[in-house]
Amino acid sequence: MSIALGEALPDQRSQGYTVVAKLEFASKEDCDYYDAECPGHKGLKRSAGHLAQGLLTVNFHPVNI
Repeated sequence: MSIALGEALPDQRSQGYTVVAKLEFASKEDCDYYDAECPGHKGLKRSAGHLAQGLLTVNFHPVNI
């Protein structure tokens, strides 16, 4: 897994979101494990979940163009 985290640039396309976290997984199974079973992620959701005033999650497969 790789993680990139940062502040969203001021832009109307950001739709009010101010923080971006991009996580990349080697497989869908790894993503599913992280989302549902990973103890570290569960702890993060418990300790910091209240800080999120809105959340947008997008899963996608990159394409070569």
